[in-house]
Amino acid sequence: MNCPAVSEASVVLVTLTGDPGPVVVQYVSLQPGRGFTVHLSAPTQRETPFHYVVLESAPLSSDVERSQPGNG
Repeated sequence: MNCPAVSEASVVLVTLTGDPGPVVVQYVSLQPGRGFTVHLSAPTQRETPFHYVVLESAPLSSDVERSQPGNG
């Protein structure tokens, strides 16, 4: 999928919105700056639409105070 916003820190979530047959999404590989590829467990029996969202993860700083129950 062409999506230049994808980076090495991206998390891509994919949902199939049609019935592809007996197939599931196995994993998504990233091509930073270019997009991503959805890898399926088998070839689809028919063209299958899907939705996706690209999230960016940021590393947590070691000085970030984590929320504790009751400290809030």
